[in-house]
Amino acid sequence: VFFVLRKKDKQITFLHVFHHVAVCWVYYRYIETLDMGFYLVITIAINCFVHVIMYLYYFLAAFGPHMQKYLWWKKYLTTMQMMQFAIILTYMS
Repeated sequence: VFFVLRKKDKQITFLHVFHHVAVCWVYYRYIETLDMGFYLVITIAINCFVHVIMYLYYFLAAFGPHMQKYLWWKKYLTTMQMMQFAIILTYMS
């Protein structure tokens, strides 16, 4: 929503949309079919952890090009997001 409002629709990637749709679906399925116990807490914790790292990256990147040398770990962020999806989907099954 914020990307669209700021007319930054080029920042909306498949991964971004997939993530938000998948997380909403996963939590809906948990609420619908399982008790809201340990598994839900774990998936929420994993999602929060990944988001903290992701927004730390965005925060540092906002300082401009001179910060690029400190953002060498960007490629690992996407890997971490994909691992998050795999873990959450594994917990769902």
